[in-house]
Amino acid sequence: MGNNGDLAPVPRVILWPVNCGDSTTVVISEGIVMQVDLHDLDSSEENGSTAVPVLDRLEEMLPTGTDGRPYLAVAAFTHLDKDHCRGAAKLLARFNVGELWFTPRSFVEAEEGGEMCEDAKVLHTEALRRLAEVLEHGADTPSGDRMRLVGYHDVLDDLGFEDYPDELKSIPGDTVTEMDGEDVSDVAEVFFHSPFRDDCDGIERNSSSLGMRIRLSSGDGALRVMLLGDLGHEVLERLLEVSEDDDVAWDVFLAPHHCSKGAVIDDDGHEVTTVTDRLAETMRDGAWVVASSTAFPPNDTAGANPPHRAAREIYERIVGTDHFVCTGENGDEDSPAPVVFVVGGTSVGESGARRLMVGLAVAAGVVGAATLVGKAIRPGDRTVPKGDRRFA
Repeated sequence: MGNNGDLAPVPRVILWPVNCGDSTTVVISEGIVMQVDLHDLDSSEENGSTAVPVLDRLEEMLPTGTDGRPYLAVAAFTHLDKDHCRGAAKLLARFNVGELWFTPRSFVEAEEGGEMCEDAKVLHTEALRRLAEVLEHGADTPSGDRMRLVGYHDVLDDLGFEDYPDELKSIPGDTVTEMDGEDVSDVAEVFFHSPFRDDCDGIERNSSSLGMRIRLSSGDGALRVMLLGDLGHEVLERLLEVSEDDDVAWDVFLAPHHCSKGAVIDDDGHEVTTVTDRLAETMRDGAWVVASSTAFPPNDTAGANPPHRAAREIYERIVGTDHFVCTGENGDEDSPAPVVFVVGGTSVGESGARRLMVGLAVAAGVVGAATLVGKAIRPGDRTVPKGDRRFA
């Protein structure tokens, strides 16, 4: 397998500025890269756009597969809202995607005639193709045809799910240490938190989001990243309640639904302390919260879409204002830089932010930027006051 540039095998997580949408790249080792969600905007190619053309950046940093196209080991989609799968058709056309990760919701929506964007329809068609390949070849399905199903729903029975190999299906509580057939247990593991079975066919697509905690290791260092799609507080409460402390310990928490108040504030405007207290209990020293969104407005307005400043204020109280970062505000707001976390060191904002973006094509630049920026300021122990809080 060739390589576009010199991708140093240092585990890292890159959260791209893509306006209000999710695009997270997880570099596991040399040749093994995972993309979680995609929001590749056509407008990112226009002058003056603040969104990064994610597929172009990926093409610059990924190795070359045997078919001459950039090789992406895993593409995982938390759910099929447009701001989480935009550009998926281009991804499948331009890249050799070894393995797809899906929840059953795609199949449920297609079966029930649910509304799906064009990229979601393309992903569903590809999922059906891969489903047939896996049923024919089992756990030995070759790269490019593999698919991991996370969760369960009765509609899958009609598609042959009972015969689906155990090696390629998972449920909440399972841990995976394999990417596209490669054992990565020495550097990475993925713990699945959701979707719960009861949420796979609910009205709210967000409630069926694939939720996971990715743990990356390098030497004596480890980085634990929580990626929970667009989950709201109802599912988060259950998720955090049933999970062991170690399974929800985190260094980086991607604020669900682009820092929506729905993750931490209920419909009556009260803080959901069963969620926020638990997040404070399980965060590790020096933890960060990231909002994958446009720059925050000065004040929240009724009915406005995320990002929500009320949610930001809660997260800042948990980790400290110096450890909350918004992708749309990282570096220059007119041209924000990716937020990058490197195992063993943290690189966000600061003077090295622009160097991070430039350095992605030559990955050693990312590592160098980590040295320039230095370690994160450690906020020390913080407690979250108990009680009910209202937000207007």
